[in-house]
Amino acid sequence: KKPNMKNILAIISFALIIPFFMLFGGSYGGNHNEKIDWDSIVLSEQLPEPKSNKGEIITDSDESLCVYIANSSLNDYNNYINKCKEYGFVIDADNSTSSYEAYDDEGYKLRIYYAKSSKKFQIDLEAPLKMKKIQWPTSNVVSKLPAPKSQVGKVDYNHDNSFAIY
Repeated sequence: KKPNMKNILAIISFALIIPFFMLFGGSYGGNHNEKIDWDSIVLSEQLPEPKSNKGEIITDSDESLCVYIANSSLNDYNNYINKCKEYGFVIDADNSTSSYEAYDDEGYKLRIYYAKSSKKFQIDLEAPLKMKKIQWPTSNVVSKLPAPKSQVGKVDYNHDNSFAIY
């Protein structure tokens, strides 16, 4: 059975709505003016410390970081991007007026979004996937595909009618 495109689009839309409201001042986002102790953040060594220490930590693990930095001007945001570039976040860079996305040479993925109206920016950092030797799945849908030469990867999920593998 093929996935329903309307369901897929609905899931993607919902996944994008939450960060939008959190960043642009919706009631979903909570308090963005807590004091942030940058050194206590698990992935803090991967990124420069922002100028403002006010904001909110949403996710803090060895796999990902999501933090809002409050009290930040567009100049603060642009200066932070330049510091991130000095940290090596320049691979496959995509830069616009209010967002920056890039990888470093270790595979960390950085996304930064700026909201001028609320004078805050969001920092999202994802650690590289931890790959290991895998057994190619044998579910119905996977059996229709050839197994890759590499046996190193990560199985995200494996069901009878869908799977995701890196």
